[in-house]
Amino acid sequence: MNKLQLNALRPELIGSIFGRTSAAAFFNLLRSLQPKIRILLVSSLFLVSILLLASLDNSLVGKEGTPSALGQMVHPAKIIDRVQVPLLQDPVGIIVILVAIATPVFCAEQVAAIREFVRMNERNIQYRASSIRINEVNADVARANRQFEMVGSRLLSILFLILAAGSSLLLYSLFVRRGLFRSWNSTSASDVEWSRKTYEGWWANVHHHFFLAVALWSAGTYLFYFLAKQLAMGCVFAVFARSAMFHEFGVAPDMSYNTDGYWGLRPLRRFMQWTYGSTLAHFVATLGVSIVWLPFAQWTVFLVIGVMMANCFVVIYPSSIAYNSAVREKARFVEHIRTSDLSWMDKEGTTEKIWTRPDLPFRTRSTLSALTLYLLVPLVLAVVSSLLSR
Repeated sequence: MNKLQLNALRPELIGSIFGRTSAAAFFNLLRSLQPKIRILLVSSLFLVSILLLASLDNSLVGKEGTPSALGQMVHPAKIIDRVQVPLLQDPVGIIVILVAIATPVFCAEQVAAIREFVRMNERNIQYRASSIRINEVNADVARANRQFEMVGSRLLSILFLILAAGSSLLLYSLFVRRGLFRSWNSTSASDVEWSRKTYEGWWANVHHHFFLAVALWSAGTYLFYFLAKQLAMGCVFAVFARSAMFHEFGVAPDMSYNTDGYWGLRPLRRFMQWTYGSTLAHFVATLGVSIVWLPFAQWTVFLVIGVMMANCFVVIYPSSIAYNSAVREKARFVEHIRTSDLSWMDKEGTTEKIWTRPDLPFRTRSTLSALTLYLLVPLVLAVVSSLLSR
């Protein structure tokens, strides 16, 4: 059976549009490195650059004699003339930068895990390999590979980059027009005056710290670009997994031996771990931007719900497919045991052990608890928004 050969995170996903520029030699050098090493190198250089730039601009820890906005939130003064928001005293800024440089790592790890999916299933279903509809599964594989190649194509990469740059610029324009930390004003100043003063002293103020503002915009573009790639890849894989399940090639645990501690599903566990981690990181960054930086309002709830709906499709939906596939595989193996030459007592004992094994390579109870908390967030935001609007 042909293997599902998903493309790794190639340089085209990072800099395909730079391939014919003067930076081509640099990207050719990056191409010779492993995808994860390449991404970590680029991310580390970006992080060091922004920290160095903030230090040279006296925006890393702030200036002496000027009160910080974070301090005013905790111990507000009666009268404030100006405040400063240096980078290391801006938790949301730190989170956004870290999530931005981590998103390509999430994407690369997911690609590596997806690449093992078909190989994993092939190992786990050897007992019924002769019954697999190879042509139909290979058709699903070919279709998925074409879609993955489309996601990594130069044309779509440029489109993603343009949309990412525009989205990052639009988001930054909201900071310019509405200021920062308006919903966190505990001083005697009005909310409008407070948000204006915090933006004036912000480390990424475009008027006073132009290059840092460009760096933040670049971080947002970097994040949105790879997030779009990640969501597109997740959609392709979700559609493939659903189609493969109906062709009896869904998630299949090893029914005979616990080969890797998770009944042959360690690659799936790796994929879901990085997917859940990515979802949580992006969700925290979204909450930070929409609740802390921007004025808290009822539209924030709809934004959070939109992010949650996107995550549900690329996280919860594939998880449900994996669960249904594993249950079907158990039923097939039980039928295989029933028609075998084992004694009745051995058949009953083996069948009982099969149904008591975990269906997925992670705790379902913990996942449901996290999901419940995740779904409660919009409700909590709606209540807080209603209280703040009074």
